[in-house]
Amino acid sequence: MTKILLDFYKPSGKWYGSGTAETTHFLFEDGFKQDIVNTQDALIDGWNSNEYFTVAVRNDPEDESSAFHNCLLSPDKLSGYVKEME
Repeated sequence: MTKILLDFYKPSGKWYGSGTAETTHFLFEDGFKQDIVNTQDALIDGWNSNEYFTVAVRNDPEDESSAFHNCLLSPDKLSGYVKEME
């Protein structure tokens, strides 16, 4: 698992909060967004269902394996994903 850093922004562009997530996928792979929904630790379950937050994804500088994860996800890119129970 690779640790990534997340920042959540309101539609106004104002910062809302930060958290982390763990992923086993690169940002161009299908499971990347699902990993964020499953493992993010900042917001309650269902946070992505209302297409409210823009998410900035960054590499964790302390994790050398977290290369190639920097991206900006608009609210519509994460809607429709449901947290999967392990």
